[in-house]
Amino acid sequence: MNALVKLQRICCCATVLSLCQYYASAQSPGTIKGKISDENGNAIPSASIYNKNSKQSNISATTGQYAIPAQNGDSIIIQMIGYDRYGFVARVSGQPLNITLHSRTQNLKDVVV
Repeated sequence: MNALVKLQRICCCATVLSLCQYYASAQSPGTIKGKISDENGNAIPSASIYNKNSKQSNISATTGQYAIPAQNGDSIIIQMIGYDRYGFVARVSGQPLNITLHSRTQNLKDVVV
């Protein structure tokens, strides 16, 4: 009986430790980084990058390069005036994530001079 109780305690501890390790790896902070470009491959400077979960934001450099702290599962939004908004769920891998924004076309009905 005593050996059975010890075995149950060991199994319980092992289960808790593996769950803690899984949770820690799923929630480990990292950085998402890459380059933001338009359809022609031109860098988009000053694009807004926003992490909805951590409420952190950043803007892209003149070269289009960006970086923002994120955890796996965070919602990231990238936007720039004149371009469609781009959103994705973060997967922190250490690899660059290059983004292409598509220009938003709007027809103007009235022009005031």
